[in-house]
Amino acid sequence: MSRRLAWTVSGVLMTAPVGLYFWFVDLFGVNVPFEDTWNGTLPLLRAFADGRLQLAALWAQHNENRMLVPNLLTVLIDSATRMNERADMLVSGCCLVLALVVILVLASRTLRLGPVLLVPVAFLVMGLVQWENILWAFQLAWMLILFLSVASLAAIEWAGNRWSGWALAATFGVLASCSSLQGLLVWPVALYYGWAVGWSRTRAAAWTAAGLVTAFAYSWGLGPVGTPSRPLLPLQEPTVAAHFAGLLVGGMFDFHHVALGGLTIATAVVLAVVVVSDRRWRRELRLPMALIGFAVGFDALVLVGRLPLGLAAAGASRYTTYNLCLLAGLWLASAYLVGRRVAPEGSPPSVSPPVLWVGAALVALIVGCQLGGDIPAGLSAGASARAQRAAGAHLLLDLSRAPDSALAADLFFPSGQYVRVWTGVLRRHRWSLFSGTPYR
Repeated sequence: MSRRLAWTVSGVLMTAPVGLYFWFVDLFGVNVPFEDTWNGTLPLLRAFADGRLQLAALWAQHNENRMLVPNLLTVLIDSATRMNERADMLVSGCCLVLALVVILVLASRTLRLGPVLLVPVAFLVMGLVQWENILWAFQLAWMLILFLSVASLAAIEWAGNRWSGWALAATFGVLASCSSLQGLLVWPVALYYGWAVGWSRTRAAAWTAAGLVTAFAYSWGLGPVGTPSRPLLPLQEPTVAAHFAGLLVGGMFDFHHVALGGLTIATAVVLAVVVVSDRRWRRELRLPMALIGFAVGFDALVLVGRLPLGLAAAGASRYTTYNLCLLAGLWLASAYLVGRRVAPEGSPPSVSPPVLWVGAALVALIVGCQLGGDIPAGLSAGASARAQRAAGAHLLLDLSRAPDSALAADLFFPSGQYVRVWTGVLRRHRWSLFSGTPYR
């Protein structure tokens, strides 16, 4: 197959998961506020409509997060669309597509893989198993952070010795950090990436200083969060923490969650050892290791923050987005290591070829298990989510007969009474399902 034909066929194949993603939104997306939208986005949109929205409100703490950038973005989108939640879902999907494009461009540039080997990355990043983030407008923040984070890496890659590229990367880093707690991960991960491309000590020190200042600004005045604060619990109960981690990473699989999650973690650890042991791999595998670094950091934050809630908290679909990137990183790294078993200068490989082939086969098995169950699991969960949101929409349209318990179960877990009060705001402004647009 010629190179041009290979890229054409691969490009067509890579558009398939993108189209599937937006078809999924069209099929299962429901235009009704859900969970954090009620107490997160809606009060900001009302303040904006009344002409009294202030920066302090956009910067205010929401759980452990400060969400200045996504708050501003969703307010602008919702004010233009009469709070059409499906529009937010589409913008969220566009952020994920942009992140995918950046990852593919970086992979092609840094790893020099054939286009066919990049196809699974598209299916992983756009996977339907992350249905909760796909169909929840408020989760636009995490898709935005992923795009801003990989855009920061792209700016570092492009920068060379130019400080302008460094400044652009830092700008993306600040925007990601002002989007949610997970956005702060861009600073340590990008520091590794900059070191891999040959940053001087001055650039690395400047980046570290910028990250510390941003983290200080983020944490200044940060109050307690809703979940119990027990940061040492993973150390106090390591067995439970390990089980939680297996469930957390295994959430992207449709079956054998803990086993496949544990296998994925073990594979990532072995890869990290291989990369650390060889300076050549530390540089060449900077993109896969960065993707894995984002996922590991995200999982660590979830582990510390959600372990007090019990093992059930690990299984949420919304935690799969970054772990799909972890799997994409493993795939890219294994493909590169097998293809570059011997260094260009002729030095012996760090790992013997049989071990590399076994590792690559293991990664292929893990990826195959994920891709094999992704679409059926996503479609099933998407149908359930649509049914729940549609039931919630019916409750709002006939609010006088809706019990608070049903409102809490289908729309906003903490309080059905809160939903009842704010539904009046939706009616008055003709927002969301009261705008005249069909809610599904």
